[in-house]
Amino acid sequence: MSHKNFKIEKDADGIQLVTWDSPGKSMNVIDQSVLEEWEKIIDDVAGDASVKGVVLASGKKAFGAGADLSMLQMMMGQYEAQKATHPQKAAEELDAHAYRLNKLLRKQETCGKPFVAAINGQALGGVFEIALACHARVMSEDAKVGLPEVKVGLFPGGGGTQRLPRLIHTQEALPGATASFYSGAGSAAISVAGQEHGCQQGSKIWRRGGCGPGRAVGSDSEKADP
Repeated sequence: MSHKNFKIEKDADGIQLVTWDSPGKSMNVIDQSVLEEWEKIIDDVAGDASVKGVVLASGKKAFGAGADLSMLQMMMGQYEAQKATHPQKAAEELDAHAYRLNKLLRKQETCGKPFVAAINGQALGGVFEIALACHARVMSEDAKVGLPEVKVGLFPGGGGTQRLPRLIHTQEALPGATASFYSGAGSAAISVAGQEHGCQQGSKIWRRGGCGPGRAVGSDSEKADP
């Protein structure tokens, strides 16, 4: 199946390279089409025995810049339009939309196949949360990551507030959940910096079994709420 936002290639070892390159945009951002396609990719990977693991990379100069703000505005607009006449329904639909990324990344994390994120340039907000839900991360020397959505009145909702403290010290992770968090590739346990191309490095991590913080992918210990 072809996707609008993602290009998929699989090598002889069963490692699937997924390149995120949304057409007509200078930066990859999360919108409804990206959520739908990413969920389909996760389902396909989980159900295909020939796929042994996934490397997620960007086809642009940066990995991605979070959620499409117009999508968020649309969600709030729908809520405001409904809440006067159907307040319960409006609240339930808003909650379902807001929690969608969280549920999707939990599916990614526990689908039974390892994911590696090859991060180039910036990976911010929900895009960084996608990388955090992967089982390993490779960052280029110029990579910067962060959860700066509080600057527009939002709180990280894709599980990043839980996953980031599991990878670095809680005290260091706190600014990322309450203000913003930026890190070069050489400064944190969230990355495996290297001079090689991130996709090649990601494949090497997968081959040597370096995915996951000491836990089997999809194991019972991975299935607790994030």
